Amino acid sequence: MDRISRRSSALAALYGAQVEQSSMVAGKPPDGSKARRRRLWWITAELLALLLLVVGLVVLWVQAPAMYGTSAAATTATATTRGAILTVAAALIAATAAGAGLYITARTIRINQRALEETQRANQLAHHRELEGQVTERYSKAIEQLGSKGLDVRLGGIYALERIAVDSARDHPTVVEVLSAFVREHSNPARRGRSRAPAPSDHPQPTADVQAALTVLGRLPPREGVARAQLAAANLTGANLTGANLSGANLSGANLSGADLYRANLDGADLSGASLSRADLSRARLSRANLSSPARNPFGSPANLSGANLSGADLSGANLHLANLSGATLLRAIDVRQDQLDSARGDEGTHLPEGLDWPSSWPVDSD
Repeated sequence: MDRISRRSSALAALYGAQVEQSSMVAGKPPDGSKARRRRLWWITAELLALLLLVVGLVVLWVQAPAMYGTSAAATTATATTRGAILTVAAALIAATAAGAGLYITARTIRINQRALEETQRANQLAHHRELEGQVTERYSKAIEQLGSKGLDVRLGGIYALERIAVDSARDHPTVVEVLSAFVREHSNPARRGRSRAPAPSDHPQPTADVQAALTVLGRLPPREGVARAQLAAANLTGANLTGANLSGANLSGANLSGADLYRANLDGADLSGASLSRADLSRARLSRANLSSPARNPFGSPANLSGANLSGADLSGANLHLANLSGATLLRAIDVRQDQLDSARGDEGTHLPEGLDWPSSWPVDSD
């Protein structure tokens, strides 16, 4: 348990650094340089147009007498032209003042809007940091509870980790890793530091805390890229995994003897070398699951399904190479192919689905 606590503390420290980095990225303001350059271009163009108009009016004012001559009619025409120029100038001044007012008003609105957005962004960032800080605190407390000697405290830590995984997608992989390590460590009496194994039982089952951790692992919400469980070589004898979602889980070499896997989802799970003798796999999903016995099995035993109940189980695409099906019941199993049975091992006690032939390599009942 000390190894789990040290490993989890390191993960918590790394997580805190990632939170700080993500917070800095989240608080980066958007780049508005292009918008500012575009506005500057329009303002410059408008000022140039205004300047050209003013220059034109001045030239027209100065050149008006030369345009009409020195007669009495020309004098009247010059006066009329200059009066029109004054009218246009007055309108131009009014329009410029109105435009300036609109620009100042629009700029004030933009500044206020930008300030509001910055305030909202700062508030969101502060809220994000507060939530992440709360999650980190909850995680650290849950890890501390897992190391307690009290069963009720350990159970509280397990369910606290479940809540964290549900609330925080970032912490979900870490919670799976921690609970998987907890199950591996606590399901093995030797790893728990016991001087001797527990007394034999007709119906051995995991301890309450191990069963709780398995239940949580089996019901956590699916998230892309997050493993369901890493339970290689775990002792899960008699575990209750009814309806558990362990698709893609690593259960290689695990002892699932007598386990209740009714309606469990084991699609794509690695069960190579696992012991499933007398396990209830009725109506379980085992599509693309690996139930083979590798040529070089690190756990020293083949996949053992002897006496397992596979009635109604979905075995489409499952790898049964050298799997031990002695005494197993495959009646009404779904999508079982002849080549799958031919690659497995069975005996006279194996019950096959209708329409499939008895493999020639299997022993035949002399009766």
